[in-house]
Parts: sequence; structure tokens; C-alpha cells
Amino acid sequence: MAKWKVTVDQDACTGSGMCLGVAPGHFEFGPDRRSRPRAELIHPDDAAASAAECCPMAAITIADADSGRQLVPEPAE
Repeated sequence: MAKWKVTVDQDACTGSGMCLGVAPGHFEFGPDRRSRPRAELIHPDDAAASAAECCPMAAITIADADSGRQLVPEPAE
């Protein structure tokens, strides 16, 4: 089964918490009040994808774990 790699850019994250509201099972606050993934590798999940799409700082990226191809947000061509 496919796996996704979830990454949060700590330099871009402002700790808005939107990702925790949309996908609390996939994100948590670290000690610095910035978001981080609960697990680096996850099964494909609509809530995690929605969290990446709604991040106001575009700090969350989701890639295919095998190929490394960025899935969310979709890369610009």
C-alpha cells in the first residue's frame, strides 16, 4: 500500500493550528508551538491532504514516500 511522507517546514510554520483543527490525528504542536507531523510516514489520508492545502504559510508538504514526488500542494509546472 502507498505511503505518504509528511513534512512541516519549521522555518515557515507560524503555529496557526489550522492543521491540528483539520487533521488532529496527523499533527501536533512541538515545544516551540510550531506544528509537526505525529508520524513522518502515513497512509494516504484526505484530512492530512486538506491540512496541507489549508496551511496559511504553505509549510506542510506531502510527498509519495517511494518516489519522493510532491503530491500536496501540487507543485507548479
